[in-house]
Amino acid sequence: MAKTKYNERRKVNDRRKQKTNSLIKISVISLACVLLSTVVAKVSASPSQIGNGELTHLIEIHSPRPLPVAPATLKSEKRSVLFPGQAEPTLLEIPGFKNYACDQCHQSDDLLDRAEKRIANVLTRLKTASPESSTVPLKQYIIQPWAGPLLSAHQFAHATFDTIRLFPRTILIDQYVYDNNTHLHEILHLTQTFLGHANELEAYSLNAQEDARFLLLNFPYFENIANVFFIEDFKIILEEYFSRPIKDGPIPREVQWYSNEFDSEKLNKISNAIQKMKPLMKEAARLNRDYPLQSAYLSEQTGIPSLLLDLAAVQVMELPAITLSEEKRDKAFALLEEQMNKTDNILLGYKIDRKKEALLHMRYTLGINDPAQRLALYFHYLKGWKTTAEGELDLFVPKYLNDYVQEKIKQVDRMLEYPEISSFEKAGGERFKNQILLELKKIATRDQGRK
Repeated sequence: MAKTKYNERRKVNDRRKQKTNSLIKISVISLACVLLSTVVAKVSASPSQIGNGELTHLIEIHSPRPLPVAPATLKSEKRSVLFPGQAEPTLLEIPGFKNYACDQCHQSDDLLDRAEKRIANVLTRLKTASPESSTVPLKQYIIQPWAGPLLSAHQFAHATFDTIRLFPRTILIDQYVYDNNTHLHEILHLTQTFLGHANELEAYSLNAQEDARFLLLNFPYFENIANVFFIEDFKIILEEYFSRPIKDGPIPREVQWYSNEFDSEKLNKISNAIQKMKPLMKEAARLNRDYPLQSAYLSEQTGIPSLLLDLAAVQVMELPAITLSEEKRDKAFALLEEQMNKTDNILLGYKIDRKKEALLHMRYTLGINDPAQRLALYFHYLKGWKTTAEGELDLFVPKYLNDYVQEKIKQVDRMLEYPEISSFEKAGGERFKNQILLELKKIATRDQGRK
C-alpha cells in the first residue's frame, strides 16, 4: 500500500499538480480576493493553528475564477514601491479588484500593505540565503483572481519576465503553510538567466535549506544524492512520507503531505543531511549561474532533474565502491555512455530520464540486481563524463546548442504574444531574449575551434 501511494506521488510530481476539474461559479462571497478581513495570523502560522476546516474554506472561496472580460478592461488597485536594495520600483497590482467583488470583504490598501511587507521580507531572506544572486528584476507583482494561459488553474505561481503572478489561494497557502517559500522560489527565478531543470534544482535547493519537507516533496532532484551519500534509508523514508493518508478537497496534495504530522526524528535526519549537502547545492547553483545555457541543455538532453547536483557531488564526494567484475563494469559504462549522450530529448522532444533508463538496462539487460551497485556505476561514470584530463568540470556542448536556444526563444516569442501579457512582461521578455543571445555569442566565441 505504501509503495502504491509512493509510486502515485511520483506520477503526481511528474505532471505537477492535478488540473482543476471545474471553476466554481462566481458569487459575492466566493469572489473575495486574498484574505477574509476577520482573519489575522502570523506569516509562519500552520494549518493546525487556524484549523484544516478554516483553511479549506479560505482556499475554496479564493480559488481561481473564470475570466469574464478581457484583462485589459479590468480595473486594478495598484501601488508602486521601491524596495531596499532594488534598482527600480515594483508595481503591486490587484487587477479586477472590484470586478471580482474583492472589495466586498477587503480593503485594497490592506492587501497591498501585506504584499509590500511580504515581498520586503522575502527579498531580505533571498539575499541572506543566496548572496550570489543578482539584483532581483521584480518590476511587477500581480495578485491574479482568474486562471489563464500565463497562470493556469493547476499552478501556484509563475515568474514571467520581471513579473510574478500568483493566485489569492497561493498567498493563503504560502502564509499559513509554506512560510512564503513559494515567493522565495519565484523571486529567485527572476534572477536566473535561462529556463529548465537547472533553475528548478537551484530554487528547490533553496526551499529545502529552509525546510527539509521541501526536499521530500521534490525528491527527484535529490533522491540519488541523498540515498548514496547521506541517508542510506532515504527511500524508506520517502515511502513512509507519501504513505500517509490525504483527503480529496481544495487543499492540494502537496500541502497536505507537507503539513500533516510526520516522524520528527526522520525530518531531523534529513535536515542534518541537507546541512552536509549545502556545499553541493551551492556548487550546482554556481554551475547554473556560470553556464546557464549549457546547464539547461545538458539537463534537458539527459532528462535528469538532478544532473548539476550529481555533477557537483562526484567532484567532491568519496564515490561508493564498485564490487562487480571488470567485464560487467565496462558493459555498464558503455551502456551509460550510449544513454547519457543521446540527443532525442533535444531533437525529438522526448522526456526520457537517461539515468533511469540506464539503471533499468543495467538491471534487466546486464543482470545487475543490486540497486546500490547500479547507482555506484552511474556516479563513477559521471565522474569522467564532463571532466578534463586535469580533473576540471567542463560543460562545453559541441552539438545542437544553438538550435536548442533558438527554439526556446521562439517559445518566449509565443508567450509575449498572449493578450494577457503586461507591458512590464513584454519589456522584460525582450531583455531576457537579448541576454540569452549575448550568452550564446559568448559561448560561441569562447568555444570556437573546439568542435
